[in-house]
Amino acid sequence: MAGGTDQQRSGLRIFRPGAQSVSQSGHVFNPPSDLASALVFVQVIHSQPNAVLITPELRHWDIFKRLCEATRVKGNLIPDAYMAALAIESGSEWITTDRTDSRFPRLKWRYPLDG
Repeated sequence: MAGGTDQQRSGLRIFRPGAQSVSQSGHVFNPPSDLASALVFVQVIHSQPNAVLITPELRHWDIFKRLCEATRVKGNLIPDAYMAALAIESGSEWITTDRTDSRFPRLKWRYPLDG
């Protein structure tokens, strides 16, 4: 995975908050991971040579606002819109097992279990 194209590197751009949340979720894992294990898991992914940390830039707020308005998200879907806006702004592909993220216009996404 070292080197790689921008496309290969983009897969890990937006990962840390979601990975930690999922690894500690009782809905996903029974029993859920403890905090120490979840942090180690995220650190291993983050330390990969193709991991790129992205942060909101100038267009993020406008993209986020448009996504919220277009999809009328509320409650626990607001963070999904925020992460989708990060992916859209950075040109990243969103890799997710949550097919409801398809609701966000202009979000390039892929379901990883489709092969």
